[in-house]
Amino acid sequence: MVMVSGLLAMLGLIDGFSTPQLVLAAPIGVQEMVLAVWLIAKGFNPTAIAAQSANEMSRWRAAASTASSSRRRNCGITVEKVSAGRR
Repeated sequence: MVMVSGLLAMLGLIDGFSTPQLVLAAPIGVQEMVLAVWLIAKGFNPTAIAAQSANEMSRWRAAASTASSSRRRNCGITVEKVSAGRR
């Protein structure tokens, strides 16, 4: 409805910041405020965040060890090719 109200205002069918546009935009404004209050009142679960963080860290470590070992192999090949080309 917000998109419709914006489109109607752009086409000149309703005035910007007029009553019809505000009425069409009101539901999303109310929804945003209710969601904010609900999230603040409910809070968050610190154990879920810690578990997710630990899971992501283990994935990052596995990816980093794979990348660093392949980087060492590639670096050795690159160094040999560069040094062979300079001779």
